Amino acid sequence: MDTLTTEMVASLLRASGSAVVCTRGGRVEFLTPAAERILGGDFAGQSAAAILPERLLRLQGSLGAASWHCRRGDGVVTRSGAGLYKFFFLHLAPPPRRMSPLPLPEWTELANLHMAAEQLKNAAKDGSEAEQLHAAQMMKSYYRLHRWFSNVSTLSALQEGTLPFQPTATSCAALLGRIAQQLTPLAESRGIRVITELPEQTPQLLLDETLLERMLMNLLLNSLTHCKSGCRIRLGLALSDETVTFTVQDTGSGISPEAMGLLFTAYDAAPDPTAQTGCGLPVALGITRLHDGELLIESTPGTGTAVLITLPRRAPEHISVQSEKPNYDHEDLAWFYSGLADALEETDLT
Repeated sequence: MDTLTTEMVASLLRASGSAVVCTRGGRVEFLTPAAERILGGDFAGQSAAAILPERLLRLQGSLGAASWHCRRGDGVVTRSGAGLYKFFFLHLAPPPRRMSPLPLPEWTELANLHMAAEQLKNAAKDGSEAEQLHAAQMMKSYYRLHRWFSNVSTLSALQEGTLPFQPTATSCAALLGRIAQQLTPLAESRGIRVITELPEQTPQLLLDETLLERMLMNLLLNSLTHCKSGCRIRLGLALSDETVTFTVQDTGSGISPEAMGLLFTAYDAAPDPTAQTGCGLPVALGITRLHDGELLIESTPGTGTAVLITLPRRAPEHISVQSEKPNYDHEDLAWFYSGLADALEETDLT
């Protein structure tokens, strides 16, 4: 890209009104007026690390997104471009938009649907293949609605600041191992390989295990949705003296540049049954921030996506924990099926 091309691109971006920072060689080449308003000045010629997340600057792939904090508040930065020039699009978090929590009648109706689905499934055990398929379809509908209800309620509570946050002594390796154990049969039935990379020994850390589990299930659903036979999903855990990093990486279809900037935008209405958009990633980002952590996404279209959640490493004090692994039976899989509902097939539930 020569000087003339750079000036042409800069002119187009300024005319678009988008908040964009262009860098070259680790320095800011130009900013659009919208970016200057967000950042509070013209940083052209200065180090990009002064205004952009350093972990995003270090990414090797062409596309990426990272949680971000600036003088105007929280937001997300998305990156595109390769070679000498890179473009960073700044997205400030919108003002809290009230998402009404689901009222009790809706939860009651959902419970009634679950009861009816269970009764139909039990009755179809010795029935025809068509009856069993119908029961599985009803169970799938229940799990999909349950996942949507849970995510909408969680996002509403995050926006209102009322989500229960209860850090306890948590074994991160046991948590990932448990999830991988349940994910593997489902993934292998689709020809997808699950790989876990866990340290042999990990200390107990002070984290909210319930919220972490919800966050990881949202990330794994995205991976399953964008993977086909022959792909791999990797669950990783890394520890440093100050942080713990969870990794969910896949070799799926990746994320398009157009979709990258919309990853953390929640839907406003009931979910489209055919769409894979929703509030899973906004919920994951909110849970990450509750833990004072950072979220980083790297993706290459056609190659795959990696999501890294880095949290402060905090050791629990004077907390006793159960080290035994739970013994799962069919009923205990309900949380798992709910979390991955959009990737389920009827054959998974027959």
